[in-house]
Amino acid sequence: MRWQTVLSITIWLGAASGLASTHAHLCSANTTFSDLPKSNLTGKTAIVTGGDGGLGYPITLELASRGASVIIASRNLTKSNTVARRIAALTGGNVRASVLDLSSLHSVREFVARLDEAPVDLLVNNAGIAGNPQHLTADGYQLMFQINYLGPFLLTHLLLPALRLTRGRVVNVASSEQAIACQAAGWPLDCLKDFSLLPPPVLPNRNVSIIYHDGMPNEVRPVEVYGVTKTLLIHHAAELALREPAVSAFAVTPGWVNTSIIKVVDLNSTIGRRKCAEQKACPCPFSPEQGAAVIGVCALESPGPSGSYISRPDQCTQGEAVAAHGFRAEMGSELYSMSMRWSNATL
Repeated sequence: MRWQTVLSITIWLGAASGLASTHAHLCSANTTFSDLPKSNLTGKTAIVTGGDGGLGYPITLELASRGASVIIASRNLTKSNTVARRIAALTGGNVRASVLDLSSLHSVREFVARLDEAPVDLLVNNAGIAGNPQHLTADGYQLMFQINYLGPFLLTHLLLPALRLTRGRVVNVASSEQAIACQAAGWPLDCLKDFSLLPPPVLPNRNVSIIYHDGMPNEVRPVEVYGVTKTLLIHHAAELALREPAVSAFAVTPGWVNTSIIKVVDLNSTIGRRKCAEQKACPCPFSPEQGAAVIGVCALESPGPSGSYISRPDQCTQGEAVAAHGFRAEMGSELYSMSMRWSNATL
């Protein structure tokens, strides 16, 4: 069956680091990226979108501290240049910034062109936004959809030749919000049974009810397609594993991390209590360094077969199930093909 899990062909740093390919638990509740084994990444090149702040900062810092050459891909070149210099000074590593505006398909293409077909070992699709933006991009797509999914899709697709050269890795930062994606958008529970709601339209500002069936309180929250975009990133990683046997791909949920995205949420609110319950025995919220541990595991180890969805609150294992929302096995290939058309990509 086409949707069956594809075994990872290589472990990106297995030979260099001496790390085992699988472990029952790859990180504990309090593990940070810096707590992971100190693999030597000298000669490796990593790209971290949004690597100048939030979850991206400790990812960039730790990759650079292990000797990797890191490119911070960010919309704000002034900020990312400052952060690149700071991390380079702290680590003695090679860190530089390059402009990448995921809300512009032209910017994505320019970013890749500047790399001039240089090999890439690791791509971390970390950058994203939350909320309910009320406008379209210049490319004609709802802003969140393009920043969180379509821009990263195109970036990854255009970098495949560079990733094939190194038998590299792709890590898509998704979210546990995938579990309630359809409800949060105010759509039917099987909203991904076809592509009639994709690309998503601009949603009017309103509240929606989220109904749970696990004993936790229901909640009312503002409508958004955040969970939908993160679900698409999960399916993208799974499909990429099938299409690209020379490239390992993972989608991850870092859990609820203390970044700007959660600043507006009260821990004592219904949403806050729910999020803390999802953290299980882990800190609530995770620090960015703790949340980044799952990206480190996917970069340095083999936490599951290529195409897996890895959960930080589940100790960096495949603990959290991916909600179907009507999405069927055979739709992965179609989603990839449609995403190529939406982004005007070519083979």
